[in-house]
Amino acid sequence: MSVPRLGSPSSLDEASPARVIAAVLEGCLDVAAAAKLLKKSVRQVYRMLAAARSDKGRTFEHGNIGREPPNKIPRQTWDEIIRLARETYSDLNDAQLYDVLKRHHYKVGRESLRKQLRSAGIPTKRPQSRKVR
Repeated sequence: MSVPRLGSPSSLDEASPARVIAAVLEGCLDVAAAAKLLKKSVRQVYRMLAAARSDKGRTFEHGNIGREPPNKIPRQTWDEIIRLARETYSDLNDAQLYDVLKRHHYKVGRESLRKQLRSAGIPTKRPQSRKVR
């Protein structure tokens, strides 16, 4: 069976799974050709067809869409850290602040801390160079 065009002038290699499966369901494309287009096995295409028949709409979305990561640090914690960085520990650089926060049992990464501080408008504290006479 020949492989039909699936819409716009984009190449068939970039065909979306939803369009390819829809073409199989309409009878325009056979399972073997769909497997080749999607770079999947025939068995996987049959699984995708079964999912498309039973679950209309959300078939090809990732299961974690709409969920927050379990390791996400709450906004309230970041607000507290930024307040500490502005008021109590304003003279510390990023590495020193990271060490102090670790001692106070805040579990944040160094790079995450740096990003949050910069986005809050807190500049980096660089050591002053000594003037040589």
